[in-house]
Formats: sequence, C-alpha cells, structure tokens
Amino acid sequence: SAISLMKHFSKQSRMMTAEEPWEEDKEWLLKYCEEKILTKPYDYMVFGHRHLPVDWRLSNNTSRYVNLGDWIYHYSFGVFDGNDFTLQFFESDHKHLITNV
Repeated sequence: SAISLMKHFSKQSRMMTAEEPWEEDKEWLLKYCEEKILTKPYDYMVFGHRHLPVDWRLSNNTSRYVNLGDWIYHYSFGVFDGNDFTLQFFESDHKHLITNV
C-alpha cells in the first residue's frame, strides 16, 4: 500500500541521515542559518531534518542553530522553558550532542 511504501522510504531517509557524519563546512542548514542572521537576528533556529542532535552558536555569537536529533537513535528532544531552549535526552547513554556552545 502507499502508506507502507511511505513508511519504508521515511525509515530509509532517517537511517541514511543519521549515519552521515557532521562536517561543519558541508552542513547546508548551518549555512542557511548563517545567511538568515545577516538580515535578522534570531535567538534560536530549530530544525528536525538532520536527525543529529546539534546545538551550534552562529557567527553573530548570539543566535543558535538547533537540530532536534531523533527519537529512534538518540532519544533527543527540545525543551523551551520560556527563556532558554535546550536539547534533552530521554534515558539515553548515547548523548552524541554536537555543540560549540
């Protein structure tokens, strides 16, 4: 069925993206965020596409690019308390947080 096919491709995409290593100079979402802060500063730019838990301070030294990671491999999720955004990990030993913060 179409739903089964969609689930298959979604799983394949997650597996491939999760296995790709972090290479700062090749991260297109990071480059996108750097371009966006040139015209308007943001506190947080939060994404879920990369499937790696990332908390990265951008070049303006105030904005942060945050990628939520995933629930399947990293057990990671984001929490905003009204002041700060943090990545959390649910009962996980593999806290592979990529950060420069």
